[in-house]
This record gives sequence, structure tokens and C-alpha cells, in this order.
Amino acid sequence: MENLKNKLVIIFIRGLEPVKGILLEISEKWVLLAHNPVDYVVEGYLLLNKEKIRKWEINEETEFTENIIKMKQMPILKQSVKFNLIGIEPFIFFKENSIMLAITFHKENVFYVGKLKNIDNKKIVLETLSTKCKWLGDEKFNIEKIRYINFYDDYTLSLNNFLISTSRPI
Repeated sequence: MENLKNKLVIIFIRGLEPVKGILLEISEKWVLLAHNPVDYVVEGYLLLNKEKIRKWEINEETEFTENIIKMKQMPILKQSVKFNLIGIEPFIFFKENSIMLAITFHKENVFYVGKLKNIDNKKIVLETLSTKCKWLGDEKFNIEKIRYINFYDDYTLSLNNFLISTSRPI
């Protein structure tokens, strides 16, 4: 897998549509991508649960797209997020930095948005947010059931900025 670092990869996740991104970091448990949702766009990050990955793929199309993305010299590719991918370290980073997350489990059209309140070795507590930017309350989730987490993308940043501008932070 190390030979795929800094390459645009398609990742097939059990039960979900494939996702694409530039592979930034990889550990025993987690994979960090600069997310490529469409065409030559790089938008936010994906943190994927490595256990849920079925396969990785690079093909002619991904190589071409990667070349165009890299020619754009996007800052997101140069300044990787600074946290350790070991164990629950990403969650500690998310909580300490009050980062808005969108967590996907077994259906890509169903995800939970919010900020982490508590973490232990097996579970997280997320203060969830509605699509209308209203706090809904706490939800507990098993870390092992997470497929992937979106963060620093337009959706989560927009919700976070709205909360800040309306003085509704967690």
C-alpha cells in the first residue's frame, strides 16, 4: 500500500459506492485521502476505516486525473492534516480541534454530522446536527462500524461557519 502514497486511488468499501482520492497517509487502522468526488476537484478529506476496504484500484483514468490535479498544485495536497493515524488518535484530534464531521456507516446517503463530545477505545459520542443546523443531541457509535469520515469539506465547513456566525457553537 505504501507504493500508492500520493497516488489517486479508487477505494471500494463494503456496502458503499467507491470513493476516490489522493492517498496521503495509511496506518494499520486508517487511510487518509484528499477527496476527489468528481472530475478534477479535490474537496476536503476522507478518513477511511481500513477494515471496511474491499480493494484499491488505479487505472488509466485515475492516472490522467491525478496528473491534472497535481498540475493545479493545490495546497490540500501539500499540507496534510497533522494528526497520527494510530488507534483513536484521529478522534482525539477531531475533538480537541472541534472539527465538524460527517460520518458514514453502512449507507452512503445516510450520514451523521456533528462534533465529537466523548471518545473511548471503542465508542464515540457525537453531538449531532440537523440539515437545518439545529443541534439534535448526542448519539453513540461504535468506532469499528464507521466506514469513513468526511471533514474539512465544503459541506461540513459550511455548517460550521453557519454555527459560528449565528453563535450556536457546541
